[in-house]
Amino acid sequence: MELRYGTQIITPATDETVLQALTRQGVALRSSCRGGVCQTCVMRCLEGEIPGRAQSGLSTDLISQRYFMPCVCKPSGDMVLAPPLADDFFVPAQLEQRLDDERGIMFMFEPMRTLPTSILAVIVRDSWGHKARFSLATRPDVDFYFGIHLPAYDVSELAEQWRQSLQVGMQIDMREALPSEDIAQLPASDRPKDPPPDPELWEALGEGALMTPILEDFYTRVYADPQLMSFFSGVTRQRLVEKQYSFLHQAITGNKVYFGNRPRNTHHWMVISDALMDHREQLMLDCMRAHGLAEKWVERWRLIEEYYRPDIVKSAPVPRRVDGVDLPLEGFEELVIDVGSICDGCGSVLEPGETVRYHVRRGTIYCSRCNTRVPANPQASSPDESL
Repeated sequence: MELRYGTQIITPATDETVLQALTRQGVALRSSCRGGVCQTCVMRCLEGEIPGRAQSGLSTDLISQRYFMPCVCKPSGDMVLAPPLADDFFVPAQLEQRLDDERGIMFMFEPMRTLPTSILAVIVRDSWGHKARFSLATRPDVDFYFGIHLPAYDVSELAEQWRQSLQVGMQIDMREALPSEDIAQLPASDRPKDPPPDPELWEALGEGALMTPILEDFYTRVYADPQLMSFFSGVTRQRLVEKQYSFLHQAITGNKVYFGNRPRNTHHWMVISDALMDHREQLMLDCMRAHGLAEKWVERWRLIEEYYRPDIVKSAPVPRRVDGVDLPLEGFEELVIDVGSICDGCGSVLEPGETVRYHVRRGTIYCSRCNTRVPANPQASSPDESL
């Protein structure tokens, strides 16, 4: 017998499952229970006979498209195999609640077939031809419903259609979002720079008093997290807490108290996937709940941070943009600042009118006292070494 998977031809051993045979030959497949229950390893059979046991528990649609579970499939003849197609896994989801307020609309969906309650984001497809990715605004494992929040500032075609036409009892299709699938986002020209202020959230945070311990806890976890820690090399935890506090203070209240880089410029060199952003978000949610913030306010804070996702998630570095001009990705330049800031080298206060040297990729700035620590010739060492 032969198993064909892409360009590989594999001969399974006696009494060996398809999953075991492919894994033995170095094929990386997702799997979990390996007992035909979780359906994590599901794949397609393009040619060949599928044993009945290998399709037990699959939906009629998946069976008709020749899906099977390789973990319990002991082949009886040659098989030509292929990975699953994401769009084959849409399930109908019925709108059970529609909650409208001045901040937007929360749509509460109930899938008509099982979806994992641990997922953080979904791809939706409606009857009007729209297809988009949304981070869930609820925790299905706790709240039961798969919630999608459309903020009032969203002027996309999908948002307008749903506002006008999507009513309780209607259905859309929904499936788990893959890490490689980009989030739907508004064109930059249509998005306000910041979300609407939320003074009630600020009051719930004790006028910011509760935000400081949450951020301190969060960045303690970030600095210990193997997926996130490398992004903050050379920056102290306390400095990040202070910067993030000022940024969130402004985002939540609308008060002009933050004078640092905007999210796009701050993160412009960081390659951050939606999956990594979801991971970062979950750490923050855990910290909010650990410090006793009520679930209502946890969600309100999350929506504010979610607003900036399109500025941060990307598949390659982008240049910093100042006054509409894209700056080089590497090297150092000098600049006379027109607003006060903080030196990223020694932490001293920088006054308007001072000349600073800044790293064009990271956006870090250095006062005249710290300039001797930065090579005059940016080619003399790598940017990371100079920091």
